[in-house]
Amino acid sequence: ETERIKATRLRTIQQLDGADPWTRASLATWARLITTRVLLSTCFEGAFFTNIQSSSLAIEKALTGKEDALTIASLILSCLVFAEQLFSAVKAVYAIVAALWPYLDDARMTEQDMQFQEQGYTEMNRSSLKGNVIRTVLLLAVSMILMSWWMSYAVLKTIMVFYCEQGMWNFAWPLASGCVDTH
Repeated sequence: ETERIKATRLRTIQQLDGADPWTRASLATWARLITTRVLLSTCFEGAFFTNIQSSSLAIEKALTGKEDALTIASLILSCLVFAEQLFSAVKAVYAIVAALWPYLDDARMTEQDMQFQEQGYTEMNRSSLKGNVIRTVLLLAVSMILMSWWMSYAVLKTIMVFYCEQGMWNFAWPLASGCVDTH
């Protein structure tokens, strides 16, 4: 999606005034889908492959004695792209939750909500979506923590490629004691 479409959708969300129960449910689902996509794409795909790139950079230095500039550029770009994706997702989920949360109070039921409830629609209770929204926010927080940890580890491994003589490093404290000697 283009940024213009995203901005239009966010403006629509911010103009939400109670809306119907299906709109509220679809907004909660949209936030959950954005969060799940972030977890899968940036955390698992992005951070995982960035760590593999970092390891391949270290192995290449151990074999050839040189760092590959193309791999370094790829690592930097990967970190920036996935950080931007995470930031965009956090911004979108925040806009959805900020617009939706005030309307998840059962005391704010409209006449239309009461009519739907009388017709047998049991999901008219506005508070029934609070649990979904809270779980979505928690999943986003876990995604942010995982992404930060894994990307930080990849960056640290990349930095240690330059610090360690042969480029290979295993996590250790102090950091210098993690340099691997293959001879």
